[in-house]
Parts: sequence; structure tokens; C-alpha cells
Amino acid sequence: MSLSALLQRFMTFLHSDTFAQQARHPDYPNGFSRQRKLPLTSLIACMLRSMSKSVQVELDQFFASCQHQPGLSHYVSEQAFAQARQTVSLRLYRAE
Repeated sequence: MSLSALLQRFMTFLHSDTFAQQARHPDYPNGFSRQRKLPLTSLIACMLRSMSKSVQVELDQFFASCQHQPGLSHYVSEQAFAQARQTVSLRLYRAE
């Protein structure tokens, strides 16, 4: 399987209802069901990046690149990121 095909399958899975159901923390059964500034796919993509700076700077750079802006874009706060991260099930972090 080519890298392009693999990435396409991964993106399709990230946008699926199956992934959303698996990603929800049991204490937050309605997590990521509404359209917010930080949807599940963006949260996961941001978490997959290797963060070497402060969380807020990394968030600003991530959303600036998503919006094709040359500088930083204060779109999501560090507190919003932390709150959204709490609603993700720990099952996503385990290798099975």
C-alpha cells in the first residue's frame, strides 16, 4: 500500500463515526458531537505533532498552518485544548 493511500485511509477513519465513538471518554458520551473550534480530528492531528514549544505556541502554529496564514493564529486557547483532551478516551493512547 502506498503512503498516499495509507494516509487517505487514516484520514477517512479519523472522520468516521466509528472513530468518534471509540475516541469518546466514557464519562463524556456526548463529547465531540457539536461543531466547535476544536473538532476531534483537529485535536488528534495537533496531538500527533511533536510538541517542542509551549502548548499555546504549538496550537497557534498548527491553526495558522491549517488556515494557510504565515504567522501565528490565536484560534484555540491552551485551556480549550486541555479541556477537549480530557474528553478523549484513554483507549486511543494504548497500543493494542
